[in-house]
Amino acid sequence: MNNVRQLALAGLMVTALTACDGGGVDLNVNTTDNSVNNSTNTGGGDSNPCARYTDPTSNVERRGTFDGRN
Repeated sequence: MNNVRQLALAGLMVTALTACDGGGVDLNVNTTDNSVNNSTNTGGGDSNPCARYTDPTSNVERRGTFDGRN
């Protein structure tokens, strides 16, 4: 009789677990690409990547020299 009760209890537990909704998890994969390209291409470019600034007293642009090494 005890085995029948344990088997019935196990059956109720399995039924209760399978009846649970799972929390609304959506396993459908969306492959739509909604990314936006915000880059701008101004053409050309500056071959000197060194820092530069404009001297406020003389309004002259000061810039480092680039030798291709670190």
